[in-house]
Order: sequence, then structure tokens, then C-alpha cells
Amino acid sequence: MSVRSFASLPAALAAAALAAVLALAVAAPAAAGSGCAAAVIKDWRTAHLHTNYAPECYRQALAELPEDIRIYSTATDDINRALIASLAKKATTASTSKVGAVKGVVRTLATTTSSNAVRKEAARAAADPSARAVPTTVLVFGAAALVLVAAASASVVARRLRRGKAA
Repeated sequence: MSVRSFASLPAALAAAALAAVLALAVAAPAAAGSGCAAAVIKDWRTAHLHTNYAPECYRQALAELPEDIRIYSTATDDINRALIASLAKKATTASTSKVGAVKGVVRTLATTTSSNAVRKEAARAAADPSARAVPTTVLVFGAAALVLVAAASASVVARRLRRGKAA
């Protein structure tokens, strides 16, 4: 090696060190931002997903969910259900703390009670682990389709029986 190549060695090392520092500086906020999303996904994998996280964590988890888990599992539905329950829980606690905060304002207790009841019911339904993933309308139309197929099959059998008697 020549003297000239040794002289450029510290500059090359300094450039490599600077590039490494910049790469770590860019990667650190990305890893820190996905911490709660990773915790949500980890809780889903261990079947301990609750409404303890902020809604932003659930949204980040849905955005960062690996494609194979998104396609082949119920993770999207489960995390959405937890997100809805978290939002309902947050809305319920926020509305109960604001009741009576402003004096002299006439409030209708009927609407406050009914909206709280609806929110609680939505939270219970969203947090229910035995909730069906298939909507009721799909089940009803599926049953109707099966009835129509059975009726068509019966008409085909009846025609064949009539042809057999005629021959």
C-alpha cells in the first residue's frame, strides 16, 4: 500500500461512522413509534388483547400487521373489535366526567342515559370474544340460497320421475 491510501483511510472511516450514526438516528424513532403497536400484536398473539391501549396503538398495529397474519388469521377483526371497545370505553368515561360540569345548563337525562347505555352495549359487544365474525344478513341470505338450491334439486328429481313413468 502506498502512503496515499493510508492518508485516505481516516476519512473513509469517518464517513462510514457518520453513515452508521445517521442510519441509527433514522431507525430509532421508527422503532420507538411502533412500540405500542408491537405490544398490541404481542397481546393478540398471546390471546390477552384488552382495551388497555390508546386507540392510536390499535391503529398502528393494524397498519403494521404482517401480511400473512392479516390474511390467514382473525387479527384484523380482533384488533378492530378492541379498538371499538377502547373508543367506547374512552367515550363513556369522558361523558360521565363532564356531566354537571356547567351550572345553569339544562340537560336531558334521557338522552345522556340512552347514549351511555348504547356505548356500554357497544363496548360489551365489541369485547365479547364469542362474537360472530359473519354478519347475520350473510347467514340469512346463505340459508335462502340453500332453500332455493334444494327446491331446484327437487324439481329436477320430479321431472326425471315423470319421464320415467311416461316411458
